[in-house]
Amino acid sequence: MSISTFIIVKNEAATLMRTLESAGRFSDEIIIGIDDTTTDSTVDVISEFLPSFNGEVEIFEFMWNDSFAEARNNAIARCNCDWIFQLDGHEFLRPGDEEKIKELLNVIPEDIRLVAIEMWDEWVDGQPNSRFFQDHLWRNDFEVIYDGAMHNYISTESCPTEFRIKTPEIVIFHQRTKENAKIRKIQRLEMAEKVFLPEIEKNPGDLRSLFYLAQSYLNSELYDQAEVYYRKYIEASENQGIPSESEQSWAYYKLGMISIAKEKFDLAVENFFKGLEYRADSPEIWLGLGEVFLLMDKPREAERFLLTAGNTAPEEDHLFRYGLAITHGPWLRLMQLHYSQGNYAKAFRAGMIGLQKKPENGDLLEGVRASLSAAALRIKVPDSKKKNLYVVDATGQFTTRLVEDWKKSHNVIVHERLDLAHMAWADVAFVEWADRNLFEAALHKFRCHLITRIHRYEVYQNLFKEINWKNVHLAVFTSKYIREKAGELPCRTAIIENKIDPEQYRPLESYNRWNLCYVGYIHKRKNLGFLIDLLNASDKRFKLHIAGDFQDEEYQDFILNQIESLKMQNRVIFHGWQVDINSWFDDIKPVSILSVSTSEGLPYSILEAEAKGIVPLVYSYPGVKDQFKEDFIFSSSLEFKAKLKKLKEMGEPGRLVIPHQRRDEELSAFRSVLAEMEERSDKKSKN
Repeated sequence: MSISTFIIVKNEAATLMRTLESAGRFSDEIIIGIDDTTTDSTVDVISEFLPSFNGEVEIFEFMWNDSFAEARNNAIARCNCDWIFQLDGHEFLRPGDEEKIKELLNVIPEDIRLVAIEMWDEWVDGQPNSRFFQDHLWRNDFEVIYDGAMHNYISTESCPTEFRIKTPEIVIFHQRTKENAKIRKIQRLEMAEKVFLPEIEKNPGDLRSLFYLAQSYLNSELYDQAEVYYRKYIEASENQGIPSESEQSWAYYKLGMISIAKEKFDLAVENFFKGLEYRADSPEIWLGLGEVFLLMDKPREAERFLLTAGNTAPEEDHLFRYGLAITHGPWLRLMQLHYSQGNYAKAFRAGMIGLQKKPENGDLLEGVRASLSAAALRIKVPDSKKKNLYVVDATGQFTTRLVEDWKKSHNVIVHERLDLAHMAWADVAFVEWADRNLFEAALHKFRCHLITRIHRYEVYQNLFKEINWKNVHLAVFTSKYIREKAGELPCRTAIIENKIDPEQYRPLESYNRWNLCYVGYIHKRKNLGFLIDLLNASDKRFKLHIAGDFQDEEYQDFILNQIESLKMQNRVIFHGWQVDINSWFDDIKPVSILSVSTSEGLPYSILEAEAKGIVPLVYSYPGVKDQFKEDFIFSSSLEFKAKLKKLKEMGEPGRLVIPHQRRDEELSAFRSVLAEMEERSDKKSKN
């Protein structure tokens, strides 16, 4: 299917190249009509574009007769392809949507003649001021006729409604330069009066002329004239008994906004409620009600209407959809309302919802930060001379000793779930695990410096890639391999391995040389089935003592069935989770602790066992050679058997802890990290 695109232009040099390049990506033919009153460099822009386009081009000049319909019908007659597409010189397709045009033509039903495409009108603060559907694409095998000198449209006589469809998948951006928009506003008002006033004089009930003349006056901020013609439109449409619900609703909405501009707030409320009688699914009207009640200093009513606006989705047949109303507008107003009332938690939540609609909105970002800062002031500081350290740890498994040490020099608050108000309170925030807590913390920039610690599993999760690492100041890894696995990160990184305090673990007095042990959670990654196979192929006198709980019922059934099938019930003994692992080791007296995991960060239980003099035998997972001596690592069942035999030659128990695996060195490393982060935070605050 081939496509002709026609473009009618007058003084569009500032935006025309963008339009031509967009059309050139999907058009086989481009027809360009140039208004004979054009005075800028429009022709030069066209000449610059032509060498890059491989299709057919026709350029013609036309005399302007105060009729957009006449100009467009003139261009349509020159189109030769199967389909015709219409663009103005300040319009272009959303990047990436050009390819969708051809795809659409391949699947469109044969009886469909015309396609309406969603328009995103003049942009304000990065959002379309309004959104609406407009006819832009049709078959060239029947006569299409534009009607209307201004606000022209394709007549339903040339293409009845049943042969038309809408596609929200493709979007046309409509955006002039600021200077051009000002000039056009004046020109269009002059043209509107020239075109519509004579029509209204001939027919006072001409709904189209009344509606668009009112809109032209409103766009020029001529509120009195706009109000007069909106009222005339409403009266005429009601008298004729053929009102458009969408147009009626929009007219009352505009009357409400005019009343606000005139500070007639009661009248604004009356107009808004009348508009809701026609379209209750209008977020614009609900937002208008919220704003007028804010002006009337009625916060309870304002909150109710703003919430309704934020949760109301307009139907596609709305005449216009005001961008601020259908995106972040209601939530911005709600945030401001709650903040003014001192309800900072509500203000923060409203702001966060608004940021989901409009992430880069400066007012929302500043409002969220202000809400958090105000909430942070309410958090008690035990000692104003100390720095504030906020720790977030979903499990508490690894931070207990760190927190004990940090409390000596800091005001420390520990939560399982992130509280952003405490992020605003803190000088430094430490988030254990690169999990959902870190994801939420890194969505924002705070005064405090953000540190996280990454153990293992995080780098294998999709969430890891979605974290905004630019807002993380330091990522601490527990092993060299996991750091390498994480790849490039835009934040500073460090490696601080998990450590233990060996003095807390008294060495075994003796071994039971036939006792082996496994310590930890039991799930598929821990590979317990493989360990049972290794045990089954070893000397039958060896027993495996397991301290830990199953995390997966299905895997539990598999392991228990394996043990039963191999008749190893007396050789595999489950002890459940052990709170005091030190005493458990004393009771079992194992000669070795076994690990056959497919991946690990740095297994803490093995460090504890080493301190007791228990020999680790560790399956060769990635990165294991950076953590344990070669004597403790095996890569096959044959190596496992050989190392198991050597256990018989072991002397009396003694500590096997590698010197650098000491808790005081870990604590010292983190003290240095905190000091550096606080120094950076202080410099940031001063600047």
